[in-house]
Amino acid sequence: MGDVAAIVSELFDIKHKFVGKTLSTVAHLSMDSVVEDANDKHLPPWAELCRIANINNTPLSPYAAAENLSRDDLWLDNSKLMRETGFQVTFPKPTTALLQEILEDFTSRGLFPSGMKG
Repeated sequence: MGDVAAIVSELFDIKHKFVGKTLSTVAHLSMDSVVEDANDKHLPPWAELCRIANINNTPLSPYAAAENLSRDDLWLDNSKLMRETGFQVTFPKPTTALLQEILEDFTSRGLFPSGMKG
């Protein structure tokens, strides 16, 4: 996650920080409140950017749901599939250039506001 956060910070000239275990534990105990505050902060500017760019429908959203931020990860073991079929999954390491390419694609499709830094 740190790689992606650093790339997004670079592309959009925004600051981010990771908090320590104590603050993370407190946030986890009041997750609904944390999510509500984050949505109150991020949804209105996103809606305004989309309105200005005349984007009426996009699958992209800064909306956060408490379920997505909980520590209840879903993890599936694919070792049997890989062992019995030889199937391999590889993902490229996130880079600024790859994320820039994705942003350009979303912008060209009218799914992401153009003119934003990136």
